Amino acid sequence: DEFVNDVIGFIHENYNMEITISEIAAKFHMEQNSFIRRFKKFANVTPYQYLKKVRVNMALALMKGDKYDLHEIARKVGYSDASALSHAIKKCIKN
Repeated sequence: DEFVNDVIGFIHENYNMEITISEIAAKFHMEQNSFIRRFKKFANVTPYQYLKKVRVNMALALMKGDKYDLHEIARKVGYSDASALSHAIKKCIKN
């Protein structure tokens, strides 16, 4: 679905910003619940789950480089603080 590909592209370009699902839905001129349903129908995950996965994967890649501390990595991948990033990583690893 071209719509989902466009959304995925937008997420990959903007994962490092503090964006919300409602902001992404508005960007694509959709009501939030309709946006979530349409994305999930084709991607098999919600847009939030996809955004979180992208952020966690990027954070893990940055951790391997050993150049940044957790606070810097959190900011670089769109989390407000290191605690939120740590929680997201633990949750993703558990699933």
